[in-house]
Amino acid sequence: MLPEFSCYICGPDPWHDKPTRAPAKTEFGCVRCGTYIAGGKAALRLCDHQLKAAYWVLKQNRQRVVPVIDDEQVDQIAALPRPSLKERIEIYIACAADQQPVLSIPFKHFDGMLMASAAVQPTEYDYFIRHLAADGLISFDIENAADEDEVDHIFNCRLTAKGHLLADELTTKRAASLQGFVAMSFDPSLTTAWREGIEPAIRGAGYEPVRIDNKEHIDRIDDRIIAEIRRSLFAVVDLTLQRPNVYYEAGFAFGMGKPVIYTCRNNDHKNLHFDIRQYNCITWAEPADLSDRLRDRIGAVLGQGPHRSTNKA
Repeated sequence: MLPEFSCYICGPDPWHDKPTRAPAKTEFGCVRCGTYIAGGKAALRLCDHQLKAAYWVLKQNRQRVVPVIDDEQVDQIAALPRPSLKERIEIYIACAADQQPVLSIPFKHFDGMLMASAAVQPTEYDYFIRHLAADGLISFDIENAADEDEVDHIFNCRLTAKGHLLADELTTKRAASLQGFVAMSFDPSLTTAWREGIEPAIRGAGYEPVRIDNKEHIDRIDDRIIAEIRRSLFAVVDLTLQRPNVYYEAGFAFGMGKPVIYTCRNNDHKNLHFDIRQYNCITWAEPADLSDRLRDRIGAVLGQGPHRSTNKA
């Protein structure tokens, strides 16, 4: 069966058209959403989570991964929070830099960059790129038209030198920061959860786990914790036993804008503090279950890291 659309995330007209016929599993290469493999019911569901799905695929592609999207993956994408403005700016600038290796060459600001902005409608996209221009990250010309507020009249978008410097900084930062910081109780009852659950999950997703008791240092331990959180790409926080220092480390990571993934043993989940209950927390009974679900959650939130193992964690 031939696909109904060339892309089942955005369709021929973003925000409007929706597919009605499920394709066989197919590799789609979309100028807006990137490259991914999907088919059947999962493909049909992608347009219901258009912005999150496109943004997630673009992040996967930047890790040189072509994701295979099934029903479970669509559920994980649907559960993702909308990216922050800071994240949207960063991926937009990174994608623009990929399109514009030479300073004088414009990038395809609309079709090629629409979904990277995670804009919910054309007017938001218009506001978004004008914000980037006001901040000195891009420049563009406006066609002499009756209504200069329409995004269609913007052309010849280019990254400025400031924009290229930010893209270089982001590339360097991502390459240097492949570690996930782990905050959890060091109680002996959780040793197996660390060794057979959290540590192999992070490695299986392609990243390096760091837990402060396994790190050699000569500094004060609180200084080292702060330094490692700053250095990390994300944090995994296991709240089992409800340790105050674990909550503190979670709050610090969150305040720095790091993605924070919460886990908790199922028999202790009822004791979570009220300000954490609103977040999607992985509850687990056995380390093997924790490992599988945490690995998948990291992949959904961050994309697969470059050290990903081909074996199941």
